[in-house]
Amino acid sequence: MKSLTKSEKSLSIVEATILDLANALAQGHTNSVELAAKSLLRIAKYDRRSLLLNAIPIINGDVFMAAQASDQRRASGTSLGILDGIPCTIKDSYKMVGMTVAAGSPAFEHLVANEDAFTVAKIKEAGGVILGRTNMPPMAAGGMQRGVYGRAESPYNAEYLTAAFASGSSNGSATATAASFGVFGM
Repeated sequence: MKSLTKSEKSLSIVEATILDLANALAQGHTNSVELAAKSLLRIAKYDRRSLLLNAIPIINGDVFMAAQASDQRRASGTSLGILDGIPCTIKDSYKMVGMTVAAGSPAFEHLVANEDAFTVAKIKEAGGVILGRTNMPPMAAGGMQRGVYGRAESPYNAEYLTAAFASGSSNGSATATAASFGVFGM
């Protein structure tokens, strides 16, 4: 096996695919805690400062615990598969234990989930590292950009909405994925 150059060792998460990151994790070029930290740094830089994309209004407080658990599984040879350790996001309408589930609506801003939605449970079972909850219009009503967290902005052009009328519940998710905050979003 050839030795890696410095540039090969410093993995970029920008526009990386699930397979890119899964291979890097499997080959020991990075770990899940590092991927989570890089993702959160991008969120801090582009979502909270500079561009103010407003795609991820709620960060998962357990993100590093999930990432560390993934690294421990990998170290013991019990990886859960291709999603194990991969950073991702979920939209504000999916229930995740202990987190608010407002579905973008001011009426549900303080509603806390007491169970995981089926999809969230499956992502967790596969070892996916959920970074946070993505912004969405109230109750997934596309074109309504007055949700509890405001609207997500386009990472490509500040003059345009992410999708003016067809955005539905995924405008924050689309912004987050396009800005490489997480590899995929639900």
